[in-house]
Amino acid sequence: TPQSSQPPVDRADFVSSGRRIVGKYDQIVGLVTFTASMTDDSKASRIQQAIALDRQYFSRVSDLRGKLVWAGVDSGPYMEAVEAVESGASKISVGLTFMQYWVDDRARASDLEVGLAGVGQGSHMLTQASRQLNSL
Repeated sequence: TPQSSQPPVDRADFVSSGRRIVGKYDQIVGLVTFTASMTDDSKASRIQQAIALDRQYFSRVSDLRGKLVWAGVDSGPYMEAVEAVESGASKISVGLTFMQYWVDDRARASDLEVGLAGVGQGSHMLTQASRQLNSL
């Protein structure tokens, strides 16, 4: 069994996979970064696109953890990086759920604000995750 401080099967592949996930979530964050001139319909459309991408990409976060599980790594800097990616992606996913409530009922403006805040927190977490990946 590898030591937790040793790289998983392929360090470059692991880091590259992690960076791709972070990049995909950056794309989602970009979709729900609104300008003052955007209409509510435009915002709703972008939220729907972001949710579709989240559904597509979220399983890749589990795949990243899987790389470590298969390598026998259950702690250390690699697992910490995975946990940071998981936390950021989850926070964004939850934020998008709140934004969907607003799409379904535009009177729920507070849900839009909660969702935007969650996406912002998730984005910050993924920035930290990216730093962790880069330090591996």
